[in-house]
Amino acid sequence: MSRPEHPELTPRELLAAGPADPRVNDRPWLVRWDLLDRDPGGAEDPGDLVRRLLPPALDFHTSGTTGPSECWRRTRDQLWSEAGMLADLLRPERPEAVLSFAPPRHVYGALATLLVPARLRIPVWYRPQYFGALPPSPGGRWAVIAVPWAFSALRRKRPWVDAREHVAVLHSTAMLPSAARDFVQEAGAGRVSVREVFGSTETGGIAWRRWGPDEPPWELFDDVELDFGAPGTGLGAPGTGFSAPGTGFSKPGTGFKDATARDPGSTARGPGTTGDGPDTTADRLGTGSGVPSADPDDRPDHPGRPDRSIPLTVRSPRLAARPGHAPLGRWQTDDLVRPCGARGFRFTGRHGRIVKINGRRVDLGALERALRAVVDCADLACLPVADALSGEHLELYVVPSPGSRLDRARVRALVAAHDLTVQPRQVHVVDLIDRTADTTGTADTADTADTVRSVRTDRTDRTDRTDRTDRTDRTDRAGTGPPPRTHPASPADAGAAT
Repeated sequence: MSRPEHPELTPRELLAAGPADPRVNDRPWLVRWDLLDRDPGGAEDPGDLVRRLLPPALDFHTSGTTGPSECWRRTRDQLWSEAGMLADLLRPERPEAVLSFAPPRHVYGALATLLVPARLRIPVWYRPQYFGALPPSPGGRWAVIAVPWAFSALRRKRPWVDAREHVAVLHSTAMLPSAARDFVQEAGAGRVSVREVFGSTETGGIAWRRWGPDEPPWELFDDVELDFGAPGTGLGAPGTGFSAPGTGFSKPGTGFKDATARDPGSTARGPGTTGDGPDTTADRLGTGSGVPSADPDDRPDHPGRPDRSIPLTVRSPRLAARPGHAPLGRWQTDDLVRPCGARGFRFTGRHGRIVKINGRRVDLGALERALRAVVDCADLACLPVADALSGEHLELYVVPSPGSRLDRARVRALVAAHDLTVQPRQVHVVDLIDRTADTTGTADTADTADTVRSVRTDRTDRTDRTDRTDRTDRTDRAGTGPPPRTHPASPADAGAAT
């Protein structure tokens, strides 16, 4: 059944290599978990095989785009349990095979690509590149483990999708791109369903939802509680599903974002570069000073249930541990949420100037400081812009120094020559960047520093006219505001679950 496009590995070969091995990340492969009982090595339960071949603990490293790369440790049993919860999300759709685009070196990929098919005991085809062949097998019911660009790739393969009886998509690591909505509309809601997982490297899966055009709220996993008693929330009374310290938990869950797996003894460095953003352990544990406080007047009649956005702080028995330390007691993410229902919330933005680009946390303040050291200008700003392929990308706005001119091509060359965590997609030369100080910490601005309100230009002496002609959503001619950014419907934190 294997073809050259997808060389076949046995389940034992896959697990023995482990999620960090380049051979299981950088090349396509096929693993037949459905034929495990026929393996020449003898019949063995998938769980027993996992416990025998994976190390007792695996380390995952954050990308280092908002601070030093950090190591978070998960046990083998924890990963296997969380894979079971992800498999339960897909099980009602009765998948017969899996197509995965998620690299196993990341927590989400380790769970969904390596272990979910083992839980379901169905074959899995892994495809790491945007271009390439899809599984050659006949139709039927499929599960797709997706990252943001997978929806665009699937739209290019409509005959393959149309030949399936049903496609159940599981997505995490970033904001759901607009290509996902187009994919569902084109394939038909009766043929395609999309489930999203919200979480981080530090927390594991926090919540999940079945995506719909009405952007439904996120539902907490069974063992997760929102902690309204954490410093910085301005709240304290527990409510159903929203606990103060001391709450117990039940069975484990799942989820993830941009972090890299390696064995605890490995000396390999994580991806990305060291930054100087505000992503400190003290802030994340709810003990730092940089966390916005909710206004006490925001509390409704129900104690501990805010009407406005608060930092997302969670308690769960699945919180990760630093090597040599006990698991965390609670964790405060970069996300801002509005609780709704008994055990749900709506994602409304991110605290500070943190955005998610291609599943990586990016501190816009740190990026702008790095750019100012490269570009000689009066002012500059990086703004996130909706992106059909990846969810969001960044664009750079630059104000020339008085009496000088800036060539956009020259600015691009200067920026590209430096090793930045993220490269801006476009460069715009403008006359003014209008800023306003924001200290509210609410999701309406999702910023604790200066917020860019608009950009304006009256200049007619463009030095890069060809770049201007293909812009359809730019604002440097009309001067009415920054580029349109889709209201965040799902997190883009790569790592633990979304």
